[in-house]
Amino acid sequence: MNRMNNFLLMGSVALSGIVAFSACSSENDMGAEVNPTFDGKTVKTQFALNVPYGNTGTRMSADAAQQNSNFRGISNMKLLPFAEEHAAGKTSTSLINLGVNTNAFESDGSDYANHGRYIYRDVEIPIGTKHFVFYGKATGTETTTTTTDNLFKFGYLSNNLTGTTVNLDNTHFALQKINETLNLSVATSGTDESYNRVLKALQDVTGTKVGPIEWKNISTTAADMKLNHAQKLWEAFSKLKAGSANSVRKTLENLKTSAGVAALGTSEMPTEDGDGLLKTLVKNIDEALTTLGDDNTFPADFNLPDGAIAVTYDNTSGNWKYNTPVDMNGASINYAKITYPASLDYFVSSPARARDDASTGLSDGKWPTNEDWTKDQATWTDWGKEVKNTTRTIALEKAIQYGVANLELTIKAKANTLSDNAIAEGGQVADQNVDVTGNKLVMTGVLIGGQPTQVEWNYEPKTGTDFDLTIYDKKMNGATATEEGINVPVGTASTYKSNYTLVLDNKNASTPTIYVAVELINKTGIDFYGADGMIPAGGKFYLIGKLDPTTGDNPNHVDRVFLKDYTTKANLTIKDLKNAYNVIPDLRSTAISVGLAVNLEWQEGITFNVEI
Repeated sequence: MNRMNNFLLMGSVALSGIVAFSACSSENDMGAEVNPTFDGKTVKTQFALNVPYGNTGTRMSADAAQQNSNFRGISNMKLLPFAEEHAAGKTSTSLINLGVNTNAFESDGSDYANHGRYIYRDVEIPIGTKHFVFYGKATGTETTTTTTDNLFKFGYLSNNLTGTTVNLDNTHFALQKINETLNLSVATSGTDESYNRVLKALQDVTGTKVGPIEWKNISTTAADMKLNHAQKLWEAFSKLKAGSANSVRKTLENLKTSAGVAALGTSEMPTEDGDGLLKTLVKNIDEALTTLGDDNTFPADFNLPDGAIAVTYDNTSGNWKYNTPVDMNGASINYAKITYPASLDYFVSSPARARDDASTGLSDGKWPTNEDWTKDQATWTDWGKEVKNTTRTIALEKAIQYGVANLELTIKAKANTLSDNAIAEGGQVADQNVDVTGNKLVMTGVLIGGQPTQVEWNYEPKTGTDFDLTIYDKKMNGATATEEGINVPVGTASTYKSNYTLVLDNKNASTPTIYVAVELINKTGIDFYGADGMIPAGGKFYLIGKLDPTTGDNPNHVDRVFLKDYTTKANLTIKDLKNAYNVIPDLRSTAISVGLAVNLEWQEGITFNVEI
């Protein structure tokens, strides 16, 4: 496992008194001078944050993870002081909001150019403070939920850090659900909303009939081969599962082609036989495509993945309906529980360090070396462990860490051609060998299941938390990513095509296994068959990878897939297309057909090799 702070000089926090003072106090050690800002409860100090400068990057790329020199800075910083030696279960004595001091100057002894040390002046720290909890977010991270593009780009975590004091037992952070207003259980055939137009298109085609012959209720007769053909088309059409506008559009276009006849003429009266039924069917398909609309992108217009929407034909009512969260029964993903990625949050719970002499700057020799401090190896000679009325210089003993985990994902195809599932799902005599060379598969998104509903003050889920959320990352950000996504290479290492997604720790999950789905576009030019039917050319499909920390080489005894402040690396290899899904299955289900090979590794940690 790769610790994130191996890639970055993690922030070290310091507080320094401004000036010396000649008075002394009988309440303190002989010779200790009272800080002139002491008001009976607090002392005012300077606050310094030690981080390296870097380039501004996006949320989950190497830039966003603030690795190497790609540091975006920290903002929205909050400092919680505690009178106890351990903060867990306690209430802070105050809540301090920190902001960058724009009047910081070079002569204070800091090396801004090389170390990125920000100085904060006159920060009031309560006397008796023995411990600090620090929170911050990467600069540029969204603090509101109003800009959807930025929520995907930088991620989002809500929190309840408000008030004058903070009870850590009541503090939590949570992923932001992408759409909490969409309710497809009340969707109906119509022309108003994009999702209603999908149902109307399906319903209008389903209602095709000529005289007494209904397409959905054909009694076959060997004498009418076209009627037999129409019945087989209905059998296939009625099994449709993918409910996105694009999937329905391609299904109708393929159905029109398969009908094998021209549409009924404007003034032509249909014959009451198979030929007339097929011609009427084609006419209705044309009208349904118009109703559906070329500009209909549902559910992308709700920022959800195509595969999150499933439909079912109800034989009893004769109507199409969406599979709502109520009736999914674990078979397919719950669109109401899909979230944006996590934001890049910083956190540390650290003992306080304090001294009575003033510092002229972070390079005056009073501070631990940068390397010792960031690696928790400092000896802290001449430093105490409690803030007193004589204190002028304060530090956090521990280095700032990432509060979230980072999934680095690579993908490649195992061979130039991949076999599909044409025998089992298409009724064909042989599976197809699909050519995937020349960028014919494009990864457009990643979904990560098993995410907690919220994490506690320390960014870890509490025992008993539900792990039923799924992160959707649709902003591919590898070195070769384009607006469309990442082209899947064939048979070669694809580390240079990594995509980064920020996720929450999955400590205390009832099962350690995590399922990951990759969203791809079929640009092979042909329709192929996967686990749940045909994947049309130009359509999106999903392959599932299983990340299981109980297997593989694990010298550090890592007990879960995602651990805050660590990078989990999953190398996915597409072995075939047999397990490709139109509709994303529930990523908690044990019945999922795994279609990706996963090499899951942490440096000096655990390594898996899995095919999908």
